[in-house]
Amino acid sequence: MSENENRLREALAKIAEVASGAVDGEDYHDEYTDGDTSDQAPQEGVCTPKALPTRLLVAAAETATRLNPVNAPAYGAFAAMAADSEVMEPARIAVLTSKYWGPTPRRLTVSFMENTPANLRTRIISNMNAWTKTGCISFVETSGTGDVRISRGPGGYYSYLGTDILHIPRNRQTMNLQGFTMTTPE
Repeated sequence: MSENENRLREALAKIAEVASGAVDGEDYHDEYTDGDTSDQAPQEGVCTPKALPTRLLVAAAETATRLNPVNAPAYGAFAAMAADSEVMEPARIAVLTSKYWGPTPRRLTVSFMENTPANLRTRIISNMNAWTKTGCISFVETSGTGDVRISRGPGGYYSYLGTDILHIPRNRQTMNLQGFTMTTPE
C-alpha cells in the first residue's frame, strides 16, 4: 500500500471515528440549543458551525443529496473500511454527507427574529452576500419567515450550514449573532 493510500486510510478512519462519536449517544437537553454558550462571552466575529440534533442527521443527508447529488458521500473511498465491518449505519453515513446547495444560482430569503434596525439588517445581509462571489448563492431580506432566520440574542455566534437550515423549525433561528451591532468590527 502506498504512503498516500495509508494517509487516506488513516484520514477515513479518523472521519469514521468522529462520525461514530457523533452518532453514538449524544444526549440533548434542548436539541436546538445544544452547546448553548449564553453564559460565556461571545467571540465577536467568530461564527461557529452548528450541528443538527442526531435524530435529524439522516433526513438532512437525504435532503442535501436530493438538492445536490454531489453531496452524497463517496462510497468508493470507504470500500477498504467496509471490509473490516458489515454495513455502515445510515446515521454514520449521514455525518459524512456534504451540505452544499449546488452549482445552480440560488437565492435564500433572510428574516430577523427580533426587531432589528434597517441599517443593521442591510449590513448583515451585505456581509452574507460576500458568499455570492464564490458560492453561487445570494441572500435577500423578506418581511415573512426567511430561509435564514437570524437572532442577535444569547448563545454566541453560530450558524447551521447549507441545506441543514431546511430542518430547523420555522420559529427557530438558523444563525445567531449575539450582540452584533453597527459598531461590530468587519
